[in-house]
Amino acid sequence: MPPKHAGRRSAVKWLASVVVSWLVFVTTAVPAIEATGRLKWFSSTTKLPQADVLEPLLGKLQTDLRVDLRVLLKHEIGPVRFEFDPTVTWSGGDAVQILNLGGFPLEQRPGSDSLRFFDWSDELIGTADYRVITRVDRLSASLRQPNWSLQIGRQAVSWGNGIVFQPLDLFSPFAPTTIDREFKPGVDSLLFESLVGQTSEFQALFIGRQESDLAPTAQSHTVALKWTQSIQEIAFDVLVAEHLGNEIVGFSMTAPVAGALVRSDVAKSCDEFECTTSGLVNVDYTIAIRQALLYVFGEVYHNGFGVKDLSEEIPARLTASLARGEVFTTMQNYASVGTNITWHPLWSQSFIVIRNIEDRSGLFQSAVTYDPSDVARIQMGVSWPVGEDNTEFGTNRIDEETTAGGNPSLFFSFSRYF
Repeated sequence: MPPKHAGRRSAVKWLASVVVSWLVFVTTAVPAIEATGRLKWFSSTTKLPQADVLEPLLGKLQTDLRVDLRVLLKHEIGPVRFEFDPTVTWSGGDAVQILNLGGFPLEQRPGSDSLRFFDWSDELIGTADYRVITRVDRLSASLRQPNWSLQIGRQAVSWGNGIVFQPLDLFSPFAPTTIDREFKPGVDSLLFESLVGQTSEFQALFIGRQESDLAPTAQSHTVALKWTQSIQEIAFDVLVAEHLGNEIVGFSMTAPVAGALVRSDVAKSCDEFECTTSGLVNVDYTIAIRQALLYVFGEVYHNGFGVKDLSEEIPARLTASLARGEVFTTMQNYASVGTNITWHPLWSQSFIVIRNIEDRSGLFQSAVTYDPSDVARIQMGVSWPVGEDNTEFGTNRIDEETTAGGNPSLFFSFSRYF
């Protein structure tokens, strides 16, 4: 019988050999490759009241840890550019032990490739205490010409004008509460972009997926066309798409107004039974006050998939969209305000408030960012949900003596770039 930890040691040795091999390859065989990377530590601590269902198991504090290594490899041959970003993520702490992966995430979570065409993720180590997951987050080739470009492979794709919410971003959008938005998860896609004259742009997008529980039909792909038209300082986007069997028509607009920038998104999504419409309007403005730079924004969002009351049955389309990570809230109407203050070239601070208009629950989030050098970043802050019992952001009361969720958290992260 093999030793208890033989599998772990083999996995670690395999991982070490892969990293060493890539470093040797990059620095010797192909010196023209541009190699950079990021090593990040993220930790959070959540205070649990005595009535919380997890308190008997975890005590008064729930602590979660994550270490993420991302290597960014880029290489150009004439007009062709290649990108390859492998990642390795170690996750530990209480969330791994109790498999508590619900709620509103502060950090992107490593997941499977069940909604990707290629399965390039693997759990090297999975124990009751921690997990080690490898994943290829970028692997693409792009051909760029003066008036058009073609990109194929796993890449980040972003459409829409949302700041907090993203009704037009159907391709792995960030959760409203995600702190680190430096790297958006990649999708397996083919993207063609072309300039049309001086004021127009055309995009055609195909995203392939393998069939899974979250995309169970042969219509598991996405096909989308988008036209962008600029008229002086105003830009319009019109898009049509077939997304996982749903027909989608979208419209967005961006316009400067009195020094501020106003944006709007509208998306109508129809399946064989019904149509829903989601949309948002936001405005942001930047102003210098003495030595500080102040950025402020406001956003109003309508989730057409949502319910008016949490006591209602959750529609199947909303359940599927939540599971796929396309939407993150269950009710209909939300308002958000936020600011980012650059106190000093090395120091900045952000505040954001998300408010559920229906049940009046909300979330306050603040973070302080310190950049001690060009290759390091420290970030710390608080995430504080507010609301009555059994509201979206508030505490879920299971019975008279037991609750779940709705607890404040502190978080800390350190990133080192190389």
